[in-house]
Amino acid sequence: MVSGYRQRSGSFNLLVEDCPNPVTPTIEASAASICTGENTTLSISAGTVNGANFWYWYEGVYGEAGQIYLGTGPSIVVSPTSNRAYFALGTKTCSVVSSRAAISITVNNRPDASFSGLAGPYCSAGATVLLTPTTAGGTFTGPGMAGSTFTPASAGTGGTVVYSLTVSGCSNSSSQNTTVNPLPLATLSNNGPITDSQPTATLTAGGGTTYAFSNGATPQGGSGGNTATVIQPGAYSVVVTSAAGCSASAQTTVIGAASQSPCRGTSAVLTVVAPGNGLTYQWYKNGKPPPTTSSTLPPFSRARPPPA
Repeated sequence: MVSGYRQRSGSFNLLVEDCPNPVTPTIEASAASICTGENTTLSISAGTVNGANFWYWYEGVYGEAGQIYLGTGPSIVVSPTSNRAYFALGTKTCSVVSSRAAISITVNNRPDASFSGLAGPYCSAGATVLLTPTTAGGTFTGPGMAGSTFTPASAGTGGTVVYSLTVSGCSNSSSQNTTVNPLPLATLSNNGPITDSQPTATLTAGGGTTYAFSNGATPQGGSGGNTATVIQPGAYSVVVTSAAGCSASAQTTVIGAASQSPCRGTSAVLTVVAPGNGLTYQWYKNGKPPPTTSSTLPPFSRARPPPA
């Protein structure tokens, strides 16, 4: 092979260099099997192409259409999105192109880490929710998570739920955010007792934006208002709903006082209220015991002592 010349007195000499037998090089990859989105480094690891000291890198198969020139150097970083073949050609004074290095890289798809079932916003007393991953075998993490079950009551104000999994060495994850709202601090009070002079009692609720009273209570100012009136003693309740749509309930008891002015010819029931169990009471009329005998009555909170 002619590699140069030397001129002497109008003549020149040809310098001929014999090409050594090529030693087919090999290419090493930092990872011959990668996951989608990863890269790998290809390097000439051994051999020569007639003493090549300069390498041209290509994607594709040597001799086939569709080859893509990538660059030069002893190594190169590639990021294929699917299985790909690569080859390198070396050059020097007498390189033999047919002596070359090649390698194939396998690209594995990452698993689908999406999941369904998480919605919200939730109320802190809401029911548990079962989350369903598209690809089983992964792990859920985040506030309120136990296995694949989301519990609003243990999730605080909510946050980010993450599903992670690894298949064939390739990992992936996805996340969803959710919100957990607290229950309203429901309250209910009344201005009883109901008496002859105050035949109705007003119930007043608080802690929310809308209110639903129990049967027997008449809402004031339209449905959803926080006040209602009642005409009968007894226990009443209200369901209080916050602006976030979460509900809680509260109760109150309206007391009724016995009429002090019954009509002639009608009867009235007198009830003694006193603390304790198994108490014996003596009734008096105009300072004298009535014909009926004393009775053992249930526990009460107040009693009128007999006259001295």
